[in-house]
Amino acid sequence: MSDYDPATAPAPRRASVLRGIAGGLAGGLLAGAVWFAVVVGTSSMTTYLIPVIGLAAAYGVYAGMHRPGGVAALLAVLCTLASGALSLYYIERYLVGRWFADAGDSAEIPLVPYLDWMGEVIGHAFAK
Repeated sequence: MSDYDPATAPAPRRASVLRGIAGGLAGGLLAGAVWFAVVVGTSSMTTYLIPVIGLAAAYGVYAGMHRPGGVAALLAVLCTLASGALSLYYIERYLVGRWFADAGDSAEIPLVPYLDWMGEVIGHAFAK
């Protein structure tokens, strides 16, 4: 049994929160890169790997902050959403580009995602 009591725990410091954000984004983006590599290798979306991004981001936040709690949980969710959206953008960008190339055409999807392009590409992923 843990002796952690959220009621008596001190509030996280700014450095702890920044380490949590950095760890969460690093973990989530690393898992996203692995997902991207699997998609490139299989040419399939393999959406069952999406929860791994959440696990990696949550572990990264915990490793960075060195404490559980509400702030860590919120940061884990935000890092998961950011990492998942960015990973999904690049995966969908790759797949759409490949579909166009197979048809003898090309798709001009920017490498650096603008907010409107990101919404469009992610919307295309969920429309399938």
